[in-house]
Amino acid sequence: MSEKVDLLKSRGMIITNEDFAQNTLKHINYYRLSGYWKIFEEKIDSENHKYHNNTSIERIVNLYLFDKKFRLLILEAIESFEISFRTIWAYTLAIKNNDSHAYIDTKNFEKTDKHISHLSDIMKNYSISKEDFLVHYRTNYSSPIFPPIWSICESFSFGTLVNLYSNLKINLKKDISREFHLDDEVFESCLRNINVVRNICAHHGRLWNKKLTSCRMKIPKKPEKLYDLWEKSKNEDSKIYNTILILNYFSNIIDYKSKWIYELNKFLIKSIDNKIIYVTDLKMMGIKSLSELNKL
Repeated sequence: MSEKVDLLKSRGMIITNEDFAQNTLKHINYYRLSGYWKIFEEKIDSENHKYHNNTSIERIVNLYLFDKKFRLLILEAIESFEISFRTIWAYTLAIKNNDSHAYIDTKNFEKTDKHISHLSDIMKNYSISKEDFLVHYRTNYSSPIFPPIWSICESFSFGTLVNLYSNLKINLKKDISREFHLDDEVFESCLRNINVVRNICAHHGRLWNKKLTSCRMKIPKKPEKLYDLWEKSKNEDSKIYNTILILNYFSNIIDYKSKWIYELNKFLIKSIDNKIIYVTDLKMMGIKSLSELNKL
């Protein structure tokens, strides 16, 4: 670890406590942390760089720890939305088709080959699932051979659920997105974005200043308040702010007494007050000011 510490020092990083630096790098991979110090790098030539003045190892670790707690708050909102979406998806298909096994019927899906592929994965996962209610069905029922939609959907990954929604017939898509008061295309883009963010969080990836360019969400025209608050600038719309905005929007639909945005705001204020992060760090998240979050 001492070689890595020497390398950081040679590039201008302030390290006054080498034991702290070595212990940090012993338990947090150098390349995992590198995502946090990259914003402080200044290129010298094509192969070398140095760090901005006053860049310390403590500053980097603070950002890392801030991001860790931030991801947990984001996951909390995603969990609530995922459970709600999963439930609405299952019951919409069942009720609209008067069929407890509507997820099997290809007539409910646009592309049959895609549906067969998704169905194959679902059946394979079901056959090895250790969930009590699915084991109970396998043990006690032989017809229909597969469980009803409202039980088997609990074994789907969120990514599978998003793909199943994407392949639904348009009338079913609209029925589901209507429950969240969004246009079906906007809603689908939100699902894609949330799925990417969920995976980043699940794998402990850097999130706070991540550019989500591969999963930009479509601008919601309605409701008006959501449209007004939405970051529409192309350079800013891929930052985490819009994801925070849509997760708060969903949280309030699921529970009108939701305090999620309040808890997030409290966390950000405390982080700034304790000099864990700075206002410039908020801007890298797409948050122009804390007062902006108070409008949500």
